[in-house]
Amino acid sequence: MNAEPQFLCSHLIAIEQNGHATVANLERIWAEGATINSEDPYPQGTQLLLPDLGTTALVTFAEEDASGHYLDLEFTPPYRWTPEQFRPQHLTDPNRIAALPEV
Repeated sequence: MNAEPQFLCSHLIAIEQNGHATVANLERIWAEGATINSEDPYPQGTQLLLPDLGTTALVTFAEEDASGHYLDLEFTPPYRWTPEQFRPQHLTDPNRIAALPEV
């Protein structure tokens, strides 16, 4: 697992590959990559276009379960995500959740 800060989110984004466009749920994001959940399978090594983020990404991990296909993506350099350039809905810093006092 990557050491840079990761954020939880829930945001539908467009993904395209070889002229086929679909929608996936963006579930985690960090400067150099993201995790999405897709109804369509994309094997490791697949290059995807992410028009909402203005970049492409490489599938570095793919796993299927009952809720779909979980894909870890590595953004194509020199792209580095920041919340200022693309702010997903429901963006949450898990470190801030852990710091909340118990009630």
